[in-house]
Amino acid sequence: MFFQIAIDGPSGVGKSTVANLLAKNLSFLHINTGLIFRGIAWYLLRNPSREVGEVLREISQYKIFYFHKNRWILNGKEILEEEFKKESVTKEASKIAKKGEIRRFVLEVEREVARKENIVMEGRDIGTKVFPHAILKVFLNASPNIRAKRRFLELQEKGLLNRRTLEEIEREIKQRDLEDMNRELDPLCKAEDAMEICSDGLTPEEVADSIKKEFEIRKKRLLPPV
Repeated sequence: MFFQIAIDGPSGVGKSTVANLLAKNLSFLHINTGLIFRGIAWYLLRNPSREVGEVLREISQYKIFYFHKNRWILNGKEILEEEFKKESVTKEASKIAKKGEIRRFVLEVEREVARKENIVMEGRDIGTKVFPHAILKVFLNASPNIRAKRRFLELQEKGLLNRRTLEEIEREIKQRDLEDMNRELDPLCKAEDAMEICSDGLTPEEVADSIKKEFEIRKKRLLPPV
């Protein structure tokens, strides 16, 4: 039996940091589903003449460009994650995430991983669409202002601000929330049985620890005593 822990929430709430900490603590595999969309977006931007279907077939067949355990490989070499955090890639990823063909492809990639390993998977529809029967579903949230400050500092540290202000980033976050919550395919929403956590004022370690404690409780209920 393999366990799935689903962590959903809007952008900038700390899903990746928390999911990575939790996965390490539990010795689970961490999958960042946003990175799957970003990788596809990055490749399409680099190859504008390629058809989407052709690119998806190539990825699924592990040819030139493919996704493996949270890493994108191109011609045998890993692509640095910073490549996928550029503003152009962020916008393209948001755009292609609305396409049914791409969402169906990513869904199968996500479920294929879960057939083989215990995972902590983060995204926007993991608990509602990808793993509706996950042992634990978490909806992580934070105020737009806090999220904007985190994003601003992250971009500043990596030299990717491009003169954008904190106010501009907060507006972008609010607009992204509206798009995610109102898109036709798999909109962002909290699963009815999800554990909701607001990360304002909490460290990533504190959030990950609270999720781990809840997982251990549920695992004990599920597994027979030794």
